[in-house]
Amino acid sequence: MKLGQKLTLIIALTSIPVVLILALLITLTCFLCIEKLGFTLVIKGTPSATQVFVNEMEFPAPQEKGEIKLQYLKSGVAHSIRLSHSDYEDFVFITTGVEGEVKEFTAELVPVPDCILE
Repeated sequence: MKLGQKLTLIIALTSIPVVLILALLITLTCFLCIEKLGFTLVIKGTPSATQVFVNEMEFPAPQEKGEIKLQYLKSGVAHSIRLSHSDYEDFVFITTGVEGEVKEFTAELVPVPDCILE
């Protein structure tokens, strides 16, 4: 066996453990990231075109069938949630959650009374 072939064989054999270690580190990192996704809040009873604010910042959230789904909320922290719609009074509540939890909440929005201007 020539010297070049021996070096190639040595490099190939020593790189296998390195590849395995890298794969293990990547897998572990992904697992740790997935575990830190916070909690999900599903708000029921919302009319279409409802705007959602989390801690006074607008939070774009998917809305279908009268439900709004807020994902990746930081767990262990109190969040102020405000629902805003032109035909209803703003609805505000505070919630917290734990890691991985899916919480459900039913909002009871009150219609804005008709105003008669004289």
